[in-house]
Amino acid sequence: MPAMTGCTEAERAAFAARGKAHKRQLETTRLRDRATEYWEAVRWNNWQEAAGFLLESEDQIEFLRAHTGQGESHAKMDEIALQYVFIDAETGDSAEIRISWNVVVPSQAKVEQKTTTQHWVKKHGRWWVSSAAAAAEAAKPKEEDDS
Repeated sequence: MPAMTGCTEAERAAFAARGKAHKRQLETTRLRDRATEYWEAVRWNNWQEAAGFLLESEDQIEFLRAHTGQGESHAKMDEIALQYVFIDAETGDSAEIRISWNVVVPSQAKVEQKTTTQHWVKKHGRWWVSSAAAAAEAAKPKEEDDS
C-alpha cells in the first residue's frame, strides 16, 4: 500500500476508486466462474451438483424434487453463454446475470434459443443462486409448443 501522506484529496479519491473498481472486477470474475459451473451442471442434468449452488438445504431439496425423476428430455442444452454479469455497486453482495443457450431437439431437427435472468447473492464469501424457485424456473426444461 503506497504511503498516503502528502497525497492530495483528489489523489486519495482516485486511489480508492481504482481499488474499488479492481475489487468489483475480481468479484465479477468469481461470479462468472461460479455461474458457469452451475449452468454446466444444469446442462448435463447433474441435479445433485447444481443443487449445491443453493445456500440453504431447504432450497437444495426443493430444487432436487423439482428436477430429479423427470423423464429424460430429448432436448439438449448447448452453447451456454453468459451475456452479462451485473453486481450491485452499492452493496456488492447481490447480482444479476443473463444466460442464453440453445435447446437442440435432434428428433425434430430443431434448434431454439432460450434466455433467462437469474439473481445471485454473496454470503460467507461465496456466490449462491438466490432461491430454489428461481433456480428451478431458470433450469426447467421448457415444453415444446405444439402449434
